[in-house]
Amino acid sequence: MGNFEATIGKGMLERLAPGDRLIVSELSRLGRSLGQVIRIVHELVKRKIRFTVGLPSVFQVERFGPLV
Repeated sequence: MGNFEATIGKGMLERLAPGDRLIVSELSRLGRSLGQVIRIVHELVKRKIRFTVGLPSVFQVERFGPLV
């Protein structure tokens, strides 16, 4: 995956399991270049890890519980 750990955090991708959801405030938080972002999104889709770009509203947090 290259410099994935340097961008998102060491070991983050390895800790995510199918069915998990990765939430990032903006797409640029996934990588340092467009190519890196595309590779990471492809890896997430391939591993059936959902991802959301944008912060959830307060309503969603209250409805679904605290973010971890």
